[in-house]
Amino acid sequence: MVARLLIEGMSCRRCQQRVQKVIIETQGVEAATVDFGSGEAEVDFGRPTTVKQIIEAIEDAGCVASEI
Repeated sequence: MVARLLIEGMSCRRCQQRVQKVIIETQGVEAATVDFGSGEAEVDFGRPTTVKQIIEAIEDAGCVASEI
């Protein structure tokens, strides 16, 4: 499955890297790309992982996320 997420709260490239790392480390995530300029992420993941779990991981990293 692929999810597109809008991420708010990334203020620099370092934030982008941190968010991408958190997403990739989420169990079930196969790949993730985070774009600082657009504030969007594309996440490729499999079951049993859910979009909600990925959003929670992003929010634990200090940003706000929602599905596009």
